[in-house]
Amino acid sequence: MFKRVFPPIENESNLSPKDPGYINMQRAFWVAIIYTMVAVISFGVGIYLAITNPCWQVFLILIIAGLSVVFDTFAVIQIRRGRAGMALKILYWSFLVVLPANNLLVPDVGPILAAMVLIAGFVNVFLLFPRAWRKYTPVGPIAAVIFIFLVEYLNPPFRYSVGTLPTADFFGPFILAFLVISI
Repeated sequence: MFKRVFPPIENESNLSPKDPGYINMQRAFWVAIIYTMVAVISFGVGIYLAITNPCWQVFLILIIAGLSVVFDTFAVIQIRRGRAGMALKILYWSFLVVLPANNLLVPDVGPILAAMVLIAGFVNVFLLFPRAWRKYTPVGPIAAVIFIFLVEYLNPPFRYSVGTLPTADFFGPFILAFLVISI
């Protein structure tokens, strides 16, 4: 199934921009750096939240942010090693899992996370992915946004409200603005 979504690319570093398997390595590198910076900032906020509000939801948010840092850093390393195709797949699946997972744990962040998923998803699909991958990959961000709004609608009782914290009002819009401006 994944071979249909991500067809193999032969010799990805020697392709011309008109080739359907072409990946702009420099653009992929800088977007991976931006995503890694967002993950590191989120991890820092997760540490602050874990210290000020120790509960299992906050610790799980911290673990999710830590995994995002690891995967995004691994993607940067893969791009530097010339494996941009693998790195782009890692970045794509990283944010498609991390943002909806955070929405599952925190209420009232759905619209901001949905905007982040759509922006990051379509940046990946239309600015980074080779044309050969663009047939099925736009479905991922759309499915993630549907999941986010479904969770917002159902509002599971185990979600932890961080609305009273000082980070709640500005962190999501700040990260969204950072993504829009930097990409």
